[in-house]
Amino acid sequence: MNEAPRKIVSSPEHMKVRGSYESYETDTYQLAAELASGQDLDRLVNDFDKGSTYLREVGGMCVLERDGILETYEDGRLNEFVRELPELVEKPVRNLHKRISSGDDNQKVGYNFFCKARNLLPYKDQVPGLDDLDTLIRRKYRVGVFELGNMIAVEKNYATADSLLGQITNLTDLEMTKIVAVYLAGISKVGEQILERSYGEVLRKAKDDTRLSVTNIGRITGLKPEALGRVLAQIDRATFGSYDHLDGMVTTGNSGALGDYQGGTLRLEVHMKGDAGSPKARTPQEVLSIISHELHHAASAQSVEARRIGLKSIGGGLEANEGMTEFLSQISSGFEVLTRNENGSYSIREDLPYAIPTSTIAILYQQYLSGFNNHFAILFNAYHGDADSVDELRKALDAFYVKNNEKLALTRTASNH
Repeated sequence: MNEAPRKIVSSPEHMKVRGSYESYETDTYQLAAELASGQDLDRLVNDFDKGSTYLREVGGMCVLERDGILETYEDGRLNEFVRELPELVEKPVRNLHKRISSGDDNQKVGYNFFCKARNLLPYKDQVPGLDDLDTLIRRKYRVGVFELGNMIAVEKNYATADSLLGQITNLTDLEMTKIVAVYLAGISKVGEQILERSYGEVLRKAKDDTRLSVTNIGRITGLKPEALGRVLAQIDRATFGSYDHLDGMVTTGNSGALGDYQGGTLRLEVHMKGDAGSPKARTPQEVLSIISHELHHAASAQSVEARRIGLKSIGGGLEANEGMTEFLSQISSGFEVLTRNENGSYSIREDLPYAIPTSTIAILYQQYLSGFNNHFAILFNAYHGDADSVDELRKALDAFYVKNNEKLALTRTASNH
């Protein structure tokens, strides 16, 4: 998720620091003040239960909007729905139209739209709107979705695909607009079902493990009951996103991301290996690790507007947030995060995501258990929405970034030799 740099307000005690994954500096004083400020953290669960949180698909629909389109289509009341609420049908099509110009090299929107529709045609009875879309396109262009998809897949003419998709999503043809909206709602539902069929059991196991580990660590750190209750509610509700090839990356591709969680949604994803043209399945162990990581993001304290997620707020805290997330993921999955060496030092698996910030959090955890300092408890509680003292949180963030960047400097020095 892209965020604009925030305006840094000077303060008597603060440290500006930049971690290895951060694109600009974190002001630890201001970050601490934001994380400890009063925010409506309960709204996420309430909005999720009402069906008004974002589904993570190209149309920008929420559950109520998608269900309204699909239910009225299946009941033969779509025209009535359009007359009463035309914006709800136009909105997803308009958003897809805007997306055509914002795809990247691994996510060609027009190409993916027609290839995906072609691939789904054998299952058209399971995808609302697809048969009607094929009929309308055939009527307009004298060639159907399957033929178009084949031609585009073979020639890889991205400009032609984008141009065609632009024509059918420009809102000038009401019948086409209605059916494209139904199709987008349909593939959104199908995307969720694919992830659930593939990884539903893994998600349920990860939920059990996460509930247990957060509860156990929270007892040690003194996490407030109301914060723990919110965490457990978010874990219970966390589910899969729409896995939409038109909206963003669903393969590791150029980004390197193994999975994804978007703030304010309680919806997570597991990305395939490779790129959009040649996706490959991941191993069960990889899937468990990915889901566990994204589930901890979902369990962390967040605002609906995604201003704040865990230890990250607009403009800062990414490194600390990812370190805490992966540390908790490893703990809840039953893995040893750190190995103690003969000389008393600790080492961490080099293949671990966010290895340096994760090992930094792990060291702070060891120090906390040994009674050396309270930094881990402060960060753990704040990650879950329980932060009372701005000064104590700032000190804990400072301690994290100092130790983290020391380890980063040592790693860079070693690699240069």
